[in-house]
Amino acid sequence: MAKNVIRPFILCRKNFLFCGNHKSAENIAIICSLLASCKEDGVNSKERFNDVVAKLSYYLKPKSGKSLKELIPHLWKESTDSKESQ
Repeated sequence: MAKNVIRPFILCRKNFLFCGNHKSAENIAIICSLLASCKEDGVNSKERFNDVVAKLSYYLKPKSGKSLKELIPHLWKESTDSKESQ
């Protein structure tokens, strides 16, 4: 069971060797971390990323009143679940 938990990290670590440069490796590490967070919180990562990309420009506008923290997987899931139940 423990092997299955760390397997994705081992695969990512090996893939980082072939990123081309340091910045690309950092970007892939961030993406892997976000995917792992989605998996841990039971969030459909494809749905979440499509929704976040669509909303991101609005969240980044100054004085929008929105916090990027709302896009963290477990908080995103809570907000989408509450919208679906309405």
